[in-house]
Amino acid sequence: MRAALLIGVLMASLDGHAAAAANTFTGRFTDVEAASVSLNLTEAVDGGVSGQMSESGQSLPVTGRRQGAGLTGTVGVGASAVPFTARFEGQRLVLEIGPAGATERLGFARAGTSDARQAPAAATASSQRRVVINDTRLTDATLQQIENAYRIRIPDAEYWYDRVLGAWGPKGGPTMGFIVPGLALGGPLRPDASGPTATGIFVNGRELHPNDVGALQRITGLILPGRYFINASGLAGFEGGPPQWNLAAMAAQSAGGDSHSWQSRLTGASGLSGGGVSAVFLPNGGITSTGPN
Repeated sequence: MRAALLIGVLMASLDGHAAAAANTFTGRFTDVEAASVSLNLTEAVDGGVSGQMSESGQSLPVTGRRQGAGLTGTVGVGASAVPFTARFEGQRLVLEIGPAGATERLGFARAGTSDARQAPAAATASSQRRVVINDTRLTDATLQQIENAYRIRIPDAEYWYDRVLGAWGPKGGPTMGFIVPGLALGGPLRPDASGPTATGIFVNGRELHPNDVGALQRITGLILPGRYFINASGLAGFEGGPPQWNLAAMAAQSAGGDSHSWQSRLTGASGLSGGGVSAVFLPNGGITSTGPN
């Protein structure tokens, strides 16, 4: 009887250790939908976590800290780092990565588990994607071509895209970053792509979100309601007229010479910050993140 009791206690202890080991962030994890994406993490005794996220031979550093049963941290270096949170859902490690309002959910299986071995099948089963740009849904083939060409992952969601400038954002929201201008993606840009903003300031046909207006006015000063254009070189003017302002040069001047540029390799968001200005247009095109420093 005593022997049976001791064996029961021992087995319970071993089960507890096994559960704790299964939920440690230390290990190698593979994206269940894209086997080319992996995480290598090491968790220290004090709860600090470090490692790297890799895709097709390219890697970015990962740093974080355990928060209860979860993990918070960043992927990338310096100003280009992207925030993320992570937690275990069963045996799967789930990451939510990206800025608020544009997060991407990624599922990772620990290397060596049955979930990881079945990753190719899981990717096939979830091949039906829903990415909508300017109210037009992209086909899976088009979406795969974009993601392969620019080494990005686009979360399933609805977006707007300005072909002239290369700016993009979530449907009903402000500018989140930029990609290459002139891509044949989705339908025409709608005036209300950023929602019923009522700012009265239109750029390339889109009524600007208040966040976008605030970002521009930190560079240009007061902007009167009207219709304007901005091209991928940062040149701007009244719709139908010649360029009158060089926003790239104005942004550099606003930064007071003490500035630096950045570009996130994961999200495509770009920017130039310094001198209290953090939402600017870059010389090579695009409007940056509109949040303050």
